[in-house]
Amino acid sequence: MSFFDTLAYAKKLQQAGVTPEQAEVQAEALKDVIEGQAVTLATKQDLDQAVFMLHQDFERLADSTQQDGQRLEAKIDQTAAASKRDSEALTESTQQEFQRLDTKIDQLGEKTEADIARCANELRKEMAEMKVDIIKWNLASMVALAGLMLVILKLT
Repeated sequence: MSFFDTLAYAKKLQQAGVTPEQAEVQAEALKDVIEGQAVTLATKQDLDQAVFMLHQDFERLADSTQQDGQRLEAKIDQTAAASKRDSEALTESTQQEFQRLDTKIDQLGEKTEADIARCANELRKEMAEMKVDIIKWNLASMVALAGLMLVILKLT
């Protein structure tokens, strides 16, 4: 698409005194220069198209970002749920372990109490036997002392 009117330009050059052949050559040369530069210049239509494409790119990027955010949020929710399940399982196993240890402590306490009661009964039995022995020794000592006194009294 040409924006330059070579015929009008050549006529103006001829009116200024340039020969028709020179005017045509200059008009064509100028047309080539202008069209060569026009290739690198953006038109309003080009800019509108570029803006439209940028809007589409931004919309795709916004959609992609939103989808990424939704996927990330879902992953966070999954991770949070998994962490909660793990925490609950750990809590449950910890509670079970505490219950097992409490039961074992209770069993050890009962065994210890039984051992203490057994030891106390054995001590009572031994003390009772010792008491009988002490009473026997005391009686024997008294009988011996009484016998000794009688002997002393007869001798005197």
